[in-house]
Amino acid sequence: MKKIALFTMVAALAISCNSSTSTDSSKEETSKEETSQDENALVFGEDFTPENPVPSTKVLAMEGLNSPVVLEAEVKAVCQNSGCWLDVPLSEGEDMKVTFKDYGFFVPKDMAGEKVYIKGDISLDTLSVDYLRHMAEDAGKDSTEIASITEEEVKLTMVATGVRRVE
Repeated sequence: MKKIALFTMVAALAISCNSSTSTDSSKEETSKEETSQDENALVFGEDFTPENPVPSTKVLAMEGLNSPVVLEAEVKAVCQNSGCWLDVPLSEGEDMKVTFKDYGFFVPKDMAGEKVYIKGDISLDTLSVDYLRHMAEDAGKDSTEIASITEEEVKLTMVATGVRRVE
């Protein structure tokens, strides 16, 4: 069941991240209109009040995954195809992939380095080689680095319902 859910997530991500490569120009224009947001917006997705946020660097010490949490983090990387995911640091050398619930919103591709609050659910997932390669491609990695990904990874991931810039 977990593999089916992960396959579905990978397929949806591949479709949303690669929508700009469509050969049907009318589909491309419709897709851009449906997903466009103000790049200078304060909130992406669901609006929320960031009460008692947990620094992303403290996530590994948290107890009880799979319950809603608000993180405070500095964005480390963003999907360069469409802004459909971001990475935040957990600890030295360890990052967490944040995707957006039902691909209902995207963030600006130039958000790396910004401080944000993120509301969502954190879980421990097994990430397939195909998924990891897709993420590396979205991040702009070269073909050699992408080809070197040969093993699944078990990692913390987050599905966010909202992202708010720190004012």
